[in-house]
Amino acid sequence: MKVNPDPTIKIYDIDMSENETSDAVQMLHGKGYRVICYLNVGSWGDWRDDAADFPQSILGSKYSGFPDERWLDIRDVNPAKHNTNTKLAKILAKRLDRAHSMGCDAIEPDNIDGYDTTAHESTSFPLTYEDQIYFNLWVAEQVHARGMLVAFKNDINQAHNERIYNAFDFVVSEQCFQYNECGYFSDFLRLINLFLRQNTNLH
Repeated sequence: MKVNPDPTIKIYDIDMSENETSDAVQMLHGKGYRVICYLNVGSWGDWRDDAADFPQSILGSKYSGFPDERWLDIRDVNPAKHNTNTKLAKILAKRLDRAHSMGCDAIEPDNIDGYDTTAHESTSFPLTYEDQIYFNLWVAEQVHARGMLVAFKNDINQAHNERIYNAFDFVVSEQCFQYNECGYFSDFLRLINLFLRQNTNLH
């Protein structure tokens, strides 16, 4: 991995699976960087090494622009709504265990807005707002249980929900300036500013 010499860079965001067999995390830690590991939790890719572990019943429609990727039925992590004995929860837990073993400081969970058909095509599952909240909070809890921080990724129409901004540690937003979406994450910024003010007052 090539490291950018810019001294203002403090964090690297890398793909977990593409770097799992390398020493990328240890190398970056040795140079003083924090490492966020990208992890797809809301869709399935046929090139991932655990692709065969996913039951066909939770694989939905193709992800637009990515013909080898399909949406997942995220309800499967919920014991009250699963149809595979919560197999998805077990698969994702293994992925998070692997990320923790790599030494990732934080997780960037991708595709955590499957319910929102205003943002993309239908997953082919009747996912509700509350289904997504349940799944996203489950992801945050699982990441925290392994001692890592967790990012809230893109899901703009849930970013103002108190349950969400109190559960996630920071935001990863793709092209928020381009699509005029940065304001959706104001509650995260408000909490960060509050924390900084309180921290400053302690000294």
